[in-house]
Amino acid sequence: MFRRFMMLALSIILLDGCVAVWGKAYKVEEQTPDEMTIHYDDHFIENQDIGNLASIHCGKYSKDAVLQTKDKSPWGLTTATYTCTAPEQPTQ
Repeated sequence: MFRRFMMLALSIILLDGCVAVWGKAYKVEEQTPDEMTIHYDDHFIENQDIGNLASIHCGKYSKDAVLQTKDKSPWGLTTATYTCTAPEQPTQ
């Protein structure tokens, strides 16, 4: 019982540490007109919110955000990479 309590307490401390280091639930690792990479903790922010951040970034260049990769680390942090692509033209 004590061991479970200690593991829970340690997990909470580590998760809070991520937010404390970044100052928020995510960190933009890289952003260019063609790409955006975001590290985040999905305990504190929704996947949809991360997608919205990428959409806003790519929208500055009149492009759409397209999720390319999404990887979760052993520590529970997720890294998502979006590419900014030209919007598809409707076919007639």
